[in-house]
Amino acid sequence: MTGRDRRRFQRIRTAWPAILEAADGRVGVGQVVDTSLSGMRIATDLDLEPDTPLTLRITLPKDTGRLEILVKVARRDPHGFGVAFLTAGEGEAERLAPFVAPGDIRRWARRVAVNLPVRIETGT
Repeated sequence: MTGRDRRRFQRIRTAWPAILEAADGRVGVGQVVDTSLSGMRIATDLDLEPDTPLTLRITLPKDTGRLEILVKVARRDPHGFGVAFLTAGEGEAERLAPFVAPGDIRRWARRVAVNLPVRIETGT
């Protein structure tokens, strides 16, 4: 992490369509312009304050389906806002992992126990 960018995970540029729904019933459309395993930046005209919880529905690329996740607005900018994931579990992380930097995948990948046969030979 540099002095300018304190993010835990590297972000990648995207262009994914999104539907945003606030708890008060406001609904908007937007585009995910960058993403990581901890949050996203969304370009939208929807005007929301920081800490506003949202349901975010994203259409993932390459015919991999849709993702629905609870987020909160972390910060605003003139073109939209950044969100932090509130409910990104293993399933959501695994679906996002192919689209983010390989170094991030190891932090979120499910641990799997593997039994490997080991044979030790000694010289006679």
